Amino acid sequence: MNKLRRNCISVGLAAAALTVAGLAAGTSAAAESGPDNGKTDQAKSGGSHCTLSVKTRATQCFDTFREAIAQATAGRVTDANLSGLASVDGKTAAELNEGGFGTASVVHGIQYYWENFNNHPPPLHTLTVSGTAPCTTPTETEYVLAPLPILSINWNNNIRSFQGFNHCWQRMWDHPECSGLLWDYSANSADLGAARDRTECIIFS
Repeated sequence: MNKLRRNCISVGLAAAALTVAGLAAGTSAAAESGPDNGKTDQAKSGGSHCTLSVKTRATQCFDTFREAIAQATAGRVTDANLSGLASVDGKTAAELNEGGFGTASVVHGIQYYWENFNNHPPPLHTLTVSGTAPCTTPTETEYVLAPLPILSINWNNNIRSFQGFNHCWQRMWDHPECSGLLWDYSANSADLGAARDRTECIIFS
């Protein structure tokens, strides 16, 4: 994981836009920073549950949360819940946290469209970020994800809760250049509160 440390994973450069399963990685600029109190369904074409690999920068979207988790773990975890309505259950969380060194793909964090880990009526969306190894120490930067990807939805200014796995913590920022700290180092949050729908940069550590 050391080779990723302090790297900036940019998803959205026109020269490197990836199309996976018919979905183009976003190429437009991040939306105006600030909460969207209406939180209407902004879905474009494609599945609601997406994955992003920090190693390859590849993105892919699926109709079910289960399919997304299976892809993010390279087929190692195949029994996650189907809806993504709430946080992963204890069994799935334990399976996700078994992704040690030498595992093909390790889940670092899941971003949720709604508070309380998507325990909310539809529309529902998730973004699962994966790498090749667990994170190291909670306050040492592994990589920066900015701006956030534009997939079936624009993930900029659209996160209300998150969960970290495999020793990974998150720091959330208001702007894509990682300024305006919204949420300091944390392994998870069921509700970002005043920071809802404002994140445009995530530092994983």
